Amino acid sequence: MEAQREPVDLVVVLHVRKGRNVPEKWQELLKVALEVVTERLGTKDCLAVVPFMPSLVPMSEENSKAVLEQYKPDSIQTDTSLVITLESAESIFNGRTYEDKKKRAGYIVVISNSEDDIDSLLTWRFLSVHAFGFRGARNAWTIHTIASSRDCSYAILDDELGRITEAFAATIDRITSPVAVMPIEIQLRCEEKVHLCGLMGSPRISYSISDNKKNGTIWPRAHLPDVPTNFIVHLYTGNLRQDECTDLSKVLKVSAKYYENLGASQARTATNFPKGQDGIGEVLGEEVEVATITNRMHGSREVAAEIVRLEAVRIIHEIIEENKPDWNQLQAAAKKQRDRWTKLEKYNEGDDEDGKKNLEIKELVAEIILENKTDWEKLSAAADKLRKGWTRLKYSRCGLAAGELISSLSSEMQEMETRLYNNYMWPEYLLSWKSHQWWQLPLPPLFMDKLDTEDDPLLRLRITANVDDIPRHKKGLPVLVHVMAPEVGLAKAKRAPVDVVALLDTEKKTKKKRELLIKAMEVIMDKLGHQDRIAIIPVQEPPPPPTQPAARFMDMSKHGRRETSIKLKSIVVKKPAPPLPYTYPSATQTSHGRDHHSKFIKFVTNCLNIAPTNTPTLIPSTTSSGSDDVVTDGGTKLWNALMDAVKLLDDRKEKDHLGFIIVISDGNGDFVRQETLPSKYTMHAFSFRDGGTHNIRAMHYIATSSSDGIYAVIDDHLNQVTNAFTTCINKITSTITVDTEVGILCSNSSKEVALSAINSGKFTSAIEKKEDEDHGSIFVGSLYAGAVRNFIVYVDMVKIVSEEDYANFSKLFTIHIKWFNAFSSKEAPPKSVALPSVHDFAEIKEKLDGQVVIVRDRPNESKEVMTDIIVRFKAVKIIHEITNPNYKKEVLVERLQNICHGNTRLVREIQTMVTNLRRGMDILSHMLSWETFQGLSEHPPMK
Repeated sequence: MEAQREPVDLVVVLHVRKGRNVPEKWQELLKVALEVVTERLGTKDCLAVVPFMPSLVPMSEENSKAVLEQYKPDSIQTDTSLVITLESAESIFNGRTYEDKKKRAGYIVVISNSEDDIDSLLTWRFLSVHAFGFRGARNAWTIHTIASSRDCSYAILDDELGRITEAFAATIDRITSPVAVMPIEIQLRCEEKVHLCGLMGSPRISYSISDNKKNGTIWPRAHLPDVPTNFIVHLYTGNLRQDECTDLSKVLKVSAKYYENLGASQARTATNFPKGQDGIGEVLGEEVEVATITNRMHGSREVAAEIVRLEAVRIIHEIIEENKPDWNQLQAAAKKQRDRWTKLEKYNEGDDEDGKKNLEIKELVAEIILENKTDWEKLSAAADKLRKGWTRLKYSRCGLAAGELISSLSSEMQEMETRLYNNYMWPEYLLSWKSHQWWQLPLPPLFMDKLDTEDDPLLRLRITANVDDIPRHKKGLPVLVHVMAPEVGLAKAKRAPVDVVALLDTEKKTKKKRELLIKAMEVIMDKLGHQDRIAIIPVQEPPPPPTQPAARFMDMSKHGRRETSIKLKSIVVKKPAPPLPYTYPSATQTSHGRDHHSKFIKFVTNCLNIAPTNTPTLIPSTTSSGSDDVVTDGGTKLWNALMDAVKLLDDRKEKDHLGFIIVISDGNGDFVRQETLPSKYTMHAFSFRDGGTHNIRAMHYIATSSSDGIYAVIDDHLNQVTNAFTTCINKITSTITVDTEVGILCSNSSKEVALSAINSGKFTSAIEKKEDEDHGSIFVGSLYAGAVRNFIVYVDMVKIVSEEDYANFSKLFTIHIKWFNAFSSKEAPPKSVALPSVHDFAEIKEKLDGQVVIVRDRPNESKEVMTDIIVRFKAVKIIHEITNPNYKKEVLVERLQNICHGNTRLVREIQTMVTNLRRGMDILSHMLSWETFQGLSEHPPMK
């Protein structure tokens, strides 16, 4: 007979704070969440939704539909604080009648993106709150605090694919499920020779032990059918003989009191359990059999696994407590930061002749850069503590006894360590995991992310053959090869450590450009972890004097960050040397604007080391000299800086870090031969919005010297760092695979199929013909978390008529992908504290075999994707022609227009460029940036 449950009063709080992080499709997410709730509530249950339905309404079929009809996203967005909204939800419960409070369970479900300070909120008032934050809202600490009372839970609402998580659905199921047993208390009685020592790892389980330690009482929570609640009680048995320890039932008695019938919410929500009030049910008592088990007996592994679980919860709890933010300190730091920037903005006001203000400004620049947002050393220490603690626990006596029963727990602990190391949504995961484990609530296996369990979690490979396209392609059957490194790979593998060389062109820069360089370096330093290093090379002419220290890599420890800030200060804000060539405005220029400008110029010339003459630019060679020399007019500063950067990376003794070069310059520079620029390291290049065409083409050329380089503009119209720059730094600091290679095999012994061509865009590909096989390869290189690469492989001589032909093709044509993990994480021995070495790759290359999916006779998603890819490759090739200053705009516009078919996002972007070109708009930087992103199968970031 199915258990009956008591009716539920549920208040759902939807709170989306304006101006805070929220998913792109949050409106749809909240609607789906409401659908999940209304589907699971019965006709006797009542629902209220804050803010648009502020009273409890019975969930009849009609009212369930009304809830979704009344849902208006505009009413959800608010400036009201989360504290006030929660108090509104509480007032709904307080307005219920005495009978309803006694007989109906009450819950609050909160969904919010708020980062409000909730210190004023007395969370113990809310005894049954389940709180959910949006993915990426960065409000885990706030939302978790709300759900910190008894039996409350915290989780993330949406997964990496923008769908409702299993944790949300499981929570609603738990709320609307019948309670199987409602214990009132468990009583323990010890005989003379033994006594109670305490309860293990149960800080939020209420219990009491008598003064003589002979009697104990435990008040457990209610639980669901088939969901046990476990307790580990320490019993002192030192006075027992060895033969007496084989049967503890003679010295320990256990009994339980519980309700036979349930009808009240009090027993589910109150800390003090009721004792026989009217209408609740009859209280029964029952003595429980005590079974004694020893090592290797049935049940011993379960006891060992529970001991390990409790100890694991303790480890995570300590890490959370040690790393939770100090809200007062954060607010004080934010105010201090704003005050400093305000002071820096006013540097050109007032008299500055004594140089004191210049020195003060230099110190402010150093301090602002130093105070980055992320304490990477602290996170690294936390990850190391977790790894060492779990390793000791796993190989402890209990861990070894538990065996495979803790395999799932082991995977979760390893994932938490990786998230800490990568700084990837670790508060969300750790807090959600702990809130469920704390109360022994069921935790769905994929409670936060929905990884494809059939594929390796690091890479996914999808292969689609559109057989009905054979007649349309002269090269043969087009096969789409889709390679993806999911973003959630950062939860499964440690990212590669990096060495970044930043080339900063600081000469003759305005105040705004110098501020922008500082902001750009803030972005880089905030993303670099303790294991990363950075070097700064100024782009300057004449070359730095011999007395100036050579550029070197600095680690990202606190000391290294301070050194980096001092280095940046010496480059961005410098003392005048040599004498400056500027002519100051005459005294007759008396307008306020002239005076203000004069003081600004005076400060710049005092702070920047500006060359006495205009720097000549590199010019194209008009003759072929047959040598590799670069023909210049003396302006080789950018070239020299690039060669210094390459040499710095080449000369590293430890080459276990991936090397990257970032160039930020508005100088002119045209390089003569492509082979003169090394391509062994990825180079990302950025120009300023007001950069000329020579600068734009030079930066684009530098970026495209490597297959995965990005070119973009670094500043937007508000003088803020662009999303393109931030995205680029995110890629650098999230590389999870290296030496990635796609392998293709056509077995053509029967001459049925042949590999005819590979369209790989910017990536190198090759085809090797053998007697019985065709081998193809695409060299993808490094992949960062979130990367997608699309390729098209053409297979010739394919004759598919019957179903048997389809099956046969999948056997003759196979594709796989191989890669190295960017950071090999070999598990250390139990007593070892040494971290595994980076790139410990000896014969551990991962491999994933793909399954060819045949699609035919109908429009499908893969067919649209393939059409888009073909258009993308053509568009990239066409747009690349504008790197030649003599390109014909009319011809280029016509060719772009001819490839625009359909209404996809890619086609719309191309059509917009065509329209802007016809209008005569200057979009050179936009088009070349678009070309570098699209060459990597990516859309440029907005703004």
